[in-house]
Parts: sequence; C-alpha cells; structure tokens
Amino acid sequence: MKRLLFISLAIVLVISCAVPAGAVFASTEIVEVAQEGNVVDDESVVLEDSQDYAKTEDTEGKGQEKLDDTSPISPIPPPLPDLVIAQLQIGAKDRPNDEYIAVYNNGSVTVDVTGWCIRSVRTSVVPIACFDEPGVDYEIGPRAYGTLSSMGDVPGGAMVWFGGGIVASDNTIELVDAEEEPRVVNSISWKNRPVSLQYGYVEPLIECADGRLVISSEQCAVVNMCQGIQLSEIAANADEQFIEIYNPGDSHVILEGCQIMTNRSAKSYVFSEYDFIESGGYKIVFIATTELTLTKTTTGMVYIVSSDGKTEIDSVEYSSLAKDTSWARIGGTWHQTYTLTPNTTNVYQQYLPCDEGYWRNIETGRCNRVIEVAGPIDCGEGRERNPTTGRCRNSLTVRELAPCREGQYRNEETNRCRSIATAANALKPCADDQFRNPATNRCKKIASSDDVALADCGEGRERNPTTNRCRDIVSSVPPAAGFAVEPIKDAANIFVGWWVLGGVTVLALGYAGWEWREEVSRFVRKLAQIGRTK
Repeated sequence: MKRLLFISLAIVLVISCAVPAGAVFASTEIVEVAQEGNVVDDESVVLEDSQDYAKTEDTEGKGQEKLDDTSPISPIPPPLPDLVIAQLQIGAKDRPNDEYIAVYNNGSVTVDVTGWCIRSVRTSVVPIACFDEPGVDYEIGPRAYGTLSSMGDVPGGAMVWFGGGIVASDNTIELVDAEEEPRVVNSISWKNRPVSLQYGYVEPLIECADGRLVISSEQCAVVNMCQGIQLSEIAANADEQFIEIYNPGDSHVILEGCQIMTNRSAKSYVFSEYDFIESGGYKIVFIATTELTLTKTTTGMVYIVSSDGKTEIDSVEYSSLAKDTSWARIGGTWHQTYTLTPNTTNVYQQYLPCDEGYWRNIETGRCNRVIEVAGPIDCGEGRERNPTTGRCRNSLTVRELAPCREGQYRNEETNRCRSIATAANALKPCADDQFRNPATNRCKKIASSDDVALADCGEGRERNPTTNRCRDIVSSVPPAAGFAVEPIKDAANIFVGWWVLGGVTVLALGYAGWEWREEVSRFVRKLAQIGRTK
C-alpha cells in the first residue's frame, strides 16, 4: 500500500513539471450547437466568430522536458508569458487557403514574440508560420492581438503573412517561444475539417473586465474601472429614449460590468461580457430595453460607474429639454439640439426648421413670415419711373437737332451751329512792342524802363497804389480851434443840487418819524421816568 502511494506521488510530480506555465486547462471536447438558420455538419469543425474565442487546451506531453539526472545544470528559462491562441480559422474544402490565427496577450505588459512560431503537431512537428522576418521586432501589447493570416483581405492587415497549409482534420497547433528548446506557450485542437466556412456556437473562454481570457468567471477578480469612455448624448424627451456612450481613446474599451444609472432609477443597467466600444466608436443603450427611467422635462442626471458600482466615471445633468431634442456633447460643451444622432457624430441644431414661407430671426429666435415685396407698377406708355423719387413721370424725349447749314459745324460746348470760316480766322498778331492781354484778348503795349516817370502829385497829395492816381492825404489829427482857451465862470445857481438833496432828506426823516411815532413816544416817556427817579 505504501509502495502504491509513493508511485502515485511520483507520477503527479512528473506531470506538474511537464505542464508549461500559463497553460489553460479545458476540455478537448468541442461543443457543437446548431443555431437557427445555421446548421452545422457532423463532419465540420465548429469555429468561433469575431466575438467568441476558440477553446484552448494543453496537449499532454508536448514540450515536456526529459528528466536526466546526469544532464548538466542549465540556466532557468524565464517564465512563460500569458499568451493564448484566441482565434483560429482553417481553410474549408471550397476555400482551403483562407486561414487566420490570432494570438492574444492576457498579461499587463508588452511581450516580445520575435522568433516565436505557430507549428502543427498532428503526426510530426511542422512549422506553419513564425514571427521571424529579418530586421523586424514583433511585440504584442497588453490586452492586444498579434495576427497571422494567409488571406489578403484581413481588416487592419496582419502581423505575419503565411501561405496556409494547416491540416484541417484531427490537428493540433501550438504557440512556441524562441528558446533553444522551444516551449509550448499555448495550443488548440480540433477534429473535423469544415465542408465550407460556416460558424456556430463554441463555448468561449471567459474574457474578464480587464481583458484577460480565463476558463472560469471566478478567476476574474479585477474591477473594471471603465476608463476612457464618456457620456455623449442623452435623448430623454424623445419618443425613442436612449443614452449614448463614446470612446475617444486610441484603443477599444471592454464594457463588461460597467453600469449606467439615472436619478430616477433604483436599478442600474449593466453591460454584458460581450459589450465593448471600438476606438472612436459609440455604444447606444435604448431605455425601452432596460429598467432605467429618464427624467423628461425637469432636471435629470445620468451616470457611468465602475463594475463594482463604487466609482463614478462620468456624469451629466440636464434640465427642461424640449420635445424631440437631446442633450449632446459637442466640442466638449453640452447643448440642447434638435438633431438626434445615435451612433454617429453629434450635430448642434439650435432651432427646428421654420415652416415654408417663414424665416428664422436670429435675434429673437422666432420664425417670421416672408414678406413678398410687389414689383413696381408699369408707368404706362410715354411715361417712366424716376430713379430718384420712384414716381412716374413723362418720358423725356430728346428732339433731334436740325443739321447745320452748309459751311457750318456744331460746337460741342454750346451745341450750336458755327461758321467754319469764322472758326478758321486766326487773331491778328500784336506788334513787336505789344502783347495780348489774356483777360481781354486785346493787344497791349509792353511797359519799359524808358517810359516817362509819373508826375509828382504835389504837397498834401499822394498816389493811390490801386488806381495809380493822385488823391488828398487824409490827416488823423483834428484841426486847431479858431479861438483861445477861456476859463469857465461859476453860475449863481451852482448849489441848487444841494438844496434838492437837503429837501429829500428832511422828507425822509419826517416820514420815518410819522411811522415810528408810537415807538418814539414810548421811548421818550421811558426816558422821562428814568429822569424823575434819579
């Protein structure tokens, strides 16, 4: 009994040493389920579509190192990265060379796969394709794919192109590293070759919120923080309510576990494990398919929270939305818009289009009726519209001028007829001692220094510079009087003014005495009493 227990422990130890690090255990039995409208042939292999991941398994004994007590001690190789063969397409009978392999990096660091290979181990080891183009460094980033394809129409291209040739039935392919003794990183097996390329359900590997592919959901312990996404549009007061999410980042974002909440809902909407947003893409959640409730006309709130419901990723508040509008993020700012744009770029439309025959007044925001301005009425025959006043007036008829008689021509300045002979006559030239005055067009004698000087005007006269004629000198000193200065004698009535002044003063004093007679009387009596007392 003890010997049997010892042998069992030894076998377990040998198997544990042979299994490569990072390998994922899975049943080798492929689950084939016929979907509606897509019957899978018994002889066909079931492959996964772009949303599912191929089932992986370890091939027992592949890559197992020989245990030799006499072998020299070699350096311990680095641990195997967490990479898996996540997608596989093998050629069908009608398209034998359409083959595709996708390797997925489960880890959180970039892995250098230069020199790594995909090989077939059906009956013998046969290389299929390698990351080994000279001068090229091959790297697969965290939560990213490295693709190998024999088809030229793969969206986004492939990291490695190969000529195909994977044996389609009862085969196993392995992903091996570039060590001197290649180690199996991951492998995948299948049974029958497909008659044609058709797709059915395959039990997928579970993709955790952080992008890792695992066998059991219990292995997903990381909270999805839903980083990189944001709310883009809220259609609350519309017939078909929806919430739009946008991914402005450079890579896709897995939405598994991310939650949407509103101020009116006790429950949240949780994204499934298959939900994701491509870079620059949108994700629409129609309210009618959820248990959410949106506030229509008053103030409402919408939130995006992490998968554990503890961290708010993004939120927006809106209020008083008009009918058939949405609350949209446009250029980093939120606006109410009348153009609803689910799954596409938001468009700002401030107002609804005006009805036919109306135009939008930008200042008031209202629609105004287009006023058609009637054209001017025809003034009638023989009349025209004055361009200055806009009124009708009789047409100005231009009479044709009668032709000038023979020997005449029409002067352009005066529009009159003029004799050609008269116009031809030239002025007679002036004499040598004369010049033609331009003002009178007459000849005038040229003045010279030999001319006789002007005569003196005489005493008391001067020559006017304007007329050049003599005139009397006007003196500013007045002429002397014809008699001597005599003294002024005082008249007898010189003091009449003083008498007048004295009389006025007496009258004034008399009037004052009359006005204050009672006061003066009382004052005098008071003085008399004072005198008697003394």
